[in-house]
Amino acid sequence: MSPSTRDFDRILKENLKEVAEAVLRKIIGIEAISVETLDTKLPITDEREADFILNVNDNKNQN
Repeated sequence: MSPSTRDFDRILKENLKEVAEAVLRKIIGIEAISVETLDTKLPITDEREADFILNVNDNKNQN
């Protein structure tokens, strides 16, 4: 990755974590009562790791 791509990727990751609940509510239509960041260390065959994974519980008590 070029330096500008790495910078953009880092900025996007950092900001998406901060606005996840608003995106869920306003864009996807899920009223989350809790949002929890999960461990991103998952076995993936091409050895990449997820940036972040969320466990979302909505007001209907569904995941």
